[in-house]
Amino acid sequence: MPPRVGNSYAELLTTMQQMLAGLSSVPTDSKQVFYAEQIQEMLEALKQLDKEQENLKARMQIVSKNFQDNTQKSRELVARAISYLESEYGKTSPELQKYGISKRKTAGAKPSKTKPDAKTPN
Repeated sequence: MPPRVGNSYAELLTTMQQMLAGLSSVPTDSKQVFYAEQIQEMLEALKQLDKEQENLKARMQIVSKNFQDNTQKSRELVARAISYLESEYGKTSPELQKYGISKRKTAGAKPSKTKPDAKTPN
């Protein structure tokens, strides 16, 4: 059996508007008038909250964009500062640790990839 009240926000609004139209058509039934008033209040509240939510989503997009931009600028600034400090002290200097920078490891010789000696049959 399909649900009587829709699952989506749009379906709920449509159902509420249809109910409101039907309930308002019989002003002599006090229960219908009561439900019509309650549904009208909830409908207005939902529409207002939806509008606020959309405004906040738009604001969130702006804030997120600003955050990403500032994060990128901060990374570039820190990278330039690290480059400067490495040029002053050297890339492997222990002095860099004072600034919170791990010294670079010196490049070592890579192990050779020679095949192990084959055992000779006796």
